[in-house]
Amino acid sequence: MPLDVLWATSKYASYKYVNLGTFYGPIDKNNSFFNAFNDLSPPSFGIGDVLGCGMNLETRQIIFTLNGKRLNTSNWLASTTELYPTVSLSNQTVIVANFGPNFTYDISAEYDNF
Repeated sequence: MPLDVLWATSKYASYKYVNLGTFYGPIDKNNSFFNAFNDLSPPSFGIGDVLGCGMNLETRQIIFTLNGKRLNTSNWLASTTELYPTVSLSNQTVIVANFGPNFTYDISAEYDNF
């Protein structure tokens, strides 16, 4: 899907970690709001925190990390739609992006046993 057609806030193709400590994911098409995965209870984050996100391409599991620690997103699998990474900012927020190769979270440790 071309980027100009897909909005970053599309309720059918978004996985979000909101700074107040909530995960949001896609809804089924019969609902009118995002599903809030409050049972996962992610911590809130703010100035100085390091966030990470990714997806296991084999299993399509979405992962989020905070300050080098993986957060509980077990059984949170991406739909078959195309996914596009985005960052939403407001109120003159400033971020520093790191697209690799050195990350705060060491994902290779998860795969050492395979």
